[in-house]
Amino acid sequence: MIALSHRALVVGAISLLVVLALGALGWFWYSAEQSRAASAYAEALFRVRLAAKPEDRTVAIQTLEATLARYPSSSAATQAAYQLAALRYDAGQHAAARSAYEIALARGASGTLRTLAQAGIGYAWEAERDYPKAIDVYRGTLSRLGPKDFWRRWPTTSRACSSG
Repeated sequence: MIALSHRALVVGAISLLVVLALGALGWFWYSAEQSRAASAYAEALFRVRLAAKPEDRTVAIQTLEATLARYPSSSAATQAAYQLAALRYDAGQHAAARSAYEIALARGASGTLRTLAQAGIGYAWEAERDYPKAIDVYRGTLSRLGPKDFWRRWPTTSRACSSG
């Protein structure tokens, strides 16, 4: 068996402490960054809720764009991209809306948000009167949906099923 010197043990312990300290520092930085991103997205999505007038809509669009550019990997980026697309669509910016819907899909939109983003792309093509592309998008969206995507559990008690 090889005996380790006292110096080797001290160097190993110090190295381990440095690695652990760097790991903790990285984790704290990441946590703080996620907190800043969540705060920025909350502010941006709050502006979306207030966007009743066209000038408010413009501010909301700019805020969402800036937030998406600053924190593109945040978990809130998908929802923000979808909201940006909806605002652009409402503003008549159909090509830009389509791009934002595609960003939402690229960021991993799932479930209902994925279906809505895909349909939004079709709506944007339809608004531009490019009906063949809209139909292709709608068909593609519908082909990916299964019967359980619309499944709803109905009450099975005799009272719910009775006509009286």
